[in-house]
Amino acid sequence: MLRFLVADDDEVIHAYMRHVLLSLGDVRHAFSGEEALDVTADCLDRAEPFSCVFMDVLMPGLSGLEALPRIKAMHSDRGLEPPMTIMVSCLTLEQCQLETGSPCPADRFIHKPFGRRTILATLADLGFAQEPGDEETTW
Repeated sequence: MLRFLVADDDEVIHAYMRHVLLSLGDVRHAFSGEEALDVTADCLDRAEPFSCVFMDVLMPGLSGLEALPRIKAMHSDRGLEPPMTIMVSCLTLEQCQLETGSPCPADRFIHKPFGRRTILATLADLGFAQEPGDEETTW
C-alpha cells in the first residue's frame, strides 16, 4: 500500500490532495514542518513508512526545506528507503532556491496552483501511478 504525507499549512490543499490521493493509498496530514516530523516518527514507530511526501516550502516554524531532509534521514536511520519527495509551493523553483540559498531537496517540484492532472503526472513520473487521462481539474 502506498502511504502519502501531505505537509502544508493550507486546509484547502489538504482536502484537495486527500481527494486525489485516497484512491492510491493512505494519506496522512501535517500543518507544519514540526508536525510533519512528529507524524513521520509516529508512522515509522508503527512500521508504516511513507512512500511519498508532499511538502510545502513556506510554513510557520520549521520550513518544508528544513523538514524534508530530516524526514528522509528518519527513514534512512531505520534502514528504510527514504520516501520520494515532492516540494509544493506558490513560489517558483527558482524563487525557492534564491530565498533559501540552496537547491531544492525534493525529487520533484510542483508550483501552486495545480490540478489533479499535475499531481498524477508527477506521481507517474516517480513510478507511483498511471499517467492521468485528458480531464484536468485546476483549483
